[in-house]
Amino acid sequence: MSEDKLQELRTEIDRIDGEIVKLLNTRAIAAEGIGKAKSRAEGPTYAPQREEVVLEGVRKLAGEFPADAVVSVFKEVISGCRSLQKGLRVGFLGPMGTFTHQAALAHFGSAPELVQSKSINQVFSDVSSGDVNFGVVPVENSLEGSVRETLDLLVQGTVHIVGEVATPINHQLIGKKGATINRIVSHPQALAQCRRFIASNYPRAELVPTISTVEGVRRAKDELHTAALGSKVAAEAYELAVLQSNVQDHSDNFTRFFVIAKEPLTESKGPNWKTSCLLTLQHEAGALLSALKSFAEAGVNLAKIESRPSKTRKWEYVFFVDIHGGASEPAVIKALNTINSNGAALVLGSYPASDF
Repeated sequence: MSEDKLQELRTEIDRIDGEIVKLLNTRAIAAEGIGKAKSRAEGPTYAPQREEVVLEGVRKLAGEFPADAVVSVFKEVISGCRSLQKGLRVGFLGPMGTFTHQAALAHFGSAPELVQSKSINQVFSDVSSGDVNFGVVPVENSLEGSVRETLDLLVQGTVHIVGEVATPINHQLIGKKGATINRIVSHPQALAQCRRFIASNYPRAELVPTISTVEGVRRAKDELHTAALGSKVAAEAYELAVLQSNVQDHSDNFTRFFVIAKEPLTESKGPNWKTSCLLTLQHEAGALLSALKSFAEAGVNLAKIESRPSKTRKWEYVFFVDIHGGASEPAVIKALNTINSNGAALVLGSYPASDF
């Protein structure tokens, strides 16, 4: 390609970039108008059902540009426009660089103010008190199961689930180049997810649990002969080397996060929605079977069920269930009404399902 032709193409790209920025500004003005209308009507700034429609629309329009990349770009566009409507504060289990932090960025983009919390309990407290508009908390790992603290806090009923995020979990062995590793530190789930790697490569290493993967990386920065398991983002933040990449035992490793808010979504139905419920049933033979039949007879697909101690009476349990469909859809209403006739079905939240 000649230098003249190359310069011609660069000039054309500059022209296109200018048009994109102009269109983004036009979109921002329209978004501000929507924000003012919502404010007058006291409507919610965050409308995931509308965002779901927008993202699906741009995905279908993608041509030469990769569809996933188009969606990522528009998530940031939506995030920026949302910030013009009303400043959002989003709490997450910190510190910066954790997988929960990455989930918050993936769901809300970089425009909101992200507020790090020291515990899942604090995220719930900040949301219920109104200190933050939303919270992002881990609820389930595809390999290690549920995060019990999150489930137990949901029982209290002080917040509602308004979204979910599924994030791939890729662990890196992080430390100082050339250092002898005698100790590996990380969150207990990260250590568990890398059992085979550790046993094969560092069988004599001391395993030390930490409150987060990032806390482990911080310790690897400060302590001699210590390595951590964590993300590339955390390694970069603490200026450490990635000694080995993707050391998790299973490549298909995802963590599911809930987005929580003080109030539920005003709309709760759509083509790709889920509802999370808490079932409190009679302590008698057939009670659980009857509840499950209620879903089946109404044509509602049950995605997950898990029991937890009720914490009100010994040896009695409540059941967390995830079902496909929004809480305002007729089939879901029918199933929950049937269950309520012999027990209690508390809707914890309806939300657009994450794209697994």
